[in-house]
Amino acid sequence: MKKLFFILLPVLAFSVAVAQKSMPVNLKIESGKFFMNEVQLNNWQVAPVVEILGSNARVQKKSNNIHVYDSAGLSLYEEIIDDKPNDRLVEIHVFFDPAKTKWEKPSAQKYAGKFTIDGFSITPKLGYAQLKAQEKNVTFTKSYKPHSYFFKKDGLTYFFDFNDAENGLVRVSVGKDS
Repeated sequence: MKKLFFILLPVLAFSVAVAQKSMPVNLKIESGKFFMNEVQLNNWQVAPVVEILGSNARVQKKSNNIHVYDSAGLSLYEEIIDDKPNDRLVEIHVFFDPAKTKWEKPSAQKYAGKFTIDGFSITPKLGYAQLKAQEKNVTFTKSYKPHSYFFKKDGLTYFFDFNDAENGLVRVSVGKDS
């Protein structure tokens, strides 16, 4: 029995390491156009994103279908109409610090890719003051959640959730302005 344990232990450890390995996904937004790994998401549909990320998401049905990609640090919110998913992407959540998020369905891992908005890098060390200094031509609105702000720009709505000191990013949500 002990031999079997020592034989299976490395296999189990390898399986857990592979399952928890992060999957870097690069996100870029330029003038309201959203790109994932250099593929433009023209119509805000779920299918092209699933093609990029794979079909290994945890899907949770709430008021939207929530596709959680734990290894990428991302969640996709798919609209449901008449109790059926309709392939319309409502928003994408990027989790920089899932352990601190006040959002209900975070990914298990941190986002590890490169994320830019009009050439400006969005990183875990981004604070509210830095973001506000960068985005001078938008109006920031405080959200109902503490340390959370949103603004609209180029047909998209951005939500930024910060840590309690507002000097580090916890989560970003981007959706098509409706």
